[in-house]
Amino acid sequence: MLVTESNLDFFSPLTGKNSQIVEESLIALYGNTYGDDFSTEEVLARKIVRDIIYRVIQKIPWQDEENISLDNDKDKANYIIRRLEVCGWIIFITDRGLSIKTFNFTRNGKKFAQMLYALSDEDSIAIRQRNVRTTRASLEAYQKNK
Repeated sequence: MLVTESNLDFFSPLTGKNSQIVEESLIALYGNTYGDDFSTEEVLARKIVRDIIYRVIQKIPWQDEENISLDNDKDKANYIIRRLEVCGWIIFITDRGLSIKTFNFTRNGKKFAQMLYALSDEDSIAIRQRNVRTTRASLEAYQKNK
């Protein structure tokens, strides 16, 4: 179950003023963990996760939220990490061999991040119904001929 006593606000990071930043951050984190950007040589420590979110914040303008004053982009990235942790999207597990906290998605966080990642790549979305394909082709032809 997505909404439990431990994570009452699972979807709240995706509904605020900076929901686009959070969504793009989840897509980037999923891409680095499971997607094409995956590297077995890189351990996703908290600092690396913060840097990934920091790059997203550099691309998308930040909108100030009520009761929250953040001075720089690294503070904003840390704020997003805390929100995702509290709401049950991600978790940091201490790696005893490396003595650092490593990043991981929760079970539900991974499912929804995977969906966001798949939907972000428009070329890989499979259109199965003929009517939808025809409609899409018609709309693309109309857009080109405008």
